Amino acid sequence: MLSILSNSRLKAAGTVLVGAVLAVSLSMCSGDKKENTADTSGGISKLNLSASPPSVPADGSTSDVTALATTADGTIGKGEVTFQVTNGSLNGGGTQASGTLANGQFSVKWACDEAKSAGCRGTQTLTANWNDRSAQVKVTFTEGGAVGDGGADAAPVVDAGSDGSTGGGALTITSSKPKMFAQVGDFATMTASVKLPDGGPVANEAVTFATDFGTLAATSAADAGTAGSLPAVTGSNGQAQVVLRDTGSVGTANVSVTRTSNGATAQVAVPIQAAQTLTYVSTKCGGIACTIMGVKNSGFNETADVTFKLADSTNAAVANALVSFELVGAAGIGIPQLVTTSGVTDLQGLVVANVKSGAALDVGIQGNRGRALGRRPARRAGSDPLEQEHHV
Repeated sequence: MLSILSNSRLKAAGTVLVGAVLAVSLSMCSGDKKENTADTSGGISKLNLSASPPSVPADGSTSDVTALATTADGTIGKGEVTFQVTNGSLNGGGTQASGTLANGQFSVKWACDEAKSAGCRGTQTLTANWNDRSAQVKVTFTEGGAVGDGGADAAPVVDAGSDGSTGGGALTITSSKPKMFAQVGDFATMTASVKLPDGGPVANEAVTFATDFGTLAATSAADAGTAGSLPAVTGSNGQAQVVLRDTGSVGTANVSVTRTSNGATAQVAVPIQAAQTLTYVSTKCGGIACTIMGVKNSGFNETADVTFKLADSTNAAVANALVSFELVGAAGIGIPQLVTTSGVTDLQGLVVANVKSGAALDVGIQGNRGRALGRRPARRAGSDPLEQEHHV
């Protein structure tokens, strides 16, 4: 029989940013004992897309589309990813773009100007391909900057609390997200807009972004972000962008932009919160709740999907966070196989670890802290929000 005790904690370590801990005790049901080989055939590679912001004006304004690829065994994807759209341009070129994944990610800038293409306005679809995986994301191109529906992956656009009026024109700054999460690889795109009195864009205008919390980087999701201030120049649409990243601490980033020509400034506040809890949700075999697994090649419940949920301090789901899993046990026959070594939380904050049967042996599954937990007695409820235990 397989009994599962889950114990969750948060951890940042390189690209592996959140660790989930499972203490697994395996006492298999009857069946012939088989040699445990490295079989990951049950896993699938994944390609996830996100757009930031999910809605932009159809005037040449850009949305950053980021691809995140993971392999069948849960490691960070490598190789080339391609992007295709029907309307608009990618990275200032045509309707196609491609690039090499860095830390499993690659980003493109998608713009659509209705002055150049009548089919721009409305919700458009971008398709990305990597190896045998394909994914899509939707971006809404609006008239006059009205915010539309960005699809399932949409993140709300937050307007700045202040703007700088400049000789009849205006300087504004917006954030692609109302809040960020620390230690999970999150980021937000800061967009500065410089406009003429009649609302037209001011191109080639020098501006400087600055933040009092977190770091700034160029507008690529793969950039680490090292600066507290960063110069930029507006494009033909009158906009300039940088990426805000966290440094592992919780607080509020006050991001400002200053226009070099006249000193006008604008500012937006972005709270950076903790991804508070990672909790056990369920264990299923073949889509059905289970507490028993058969040994490898027994034909009975040989695969279990263990689901966790990542939430913030208000119990709201934390999406698009990279979660890692590690299988730990003595070497040799009997170690069950961890098909997925990492996963990305969905919009509900859920992530799934897939375990395949081995022969009878007690083992542990642990996260990034580097120590096996084994079986542990239940803690007093609420004693540690980052260590939750649950018996199935």
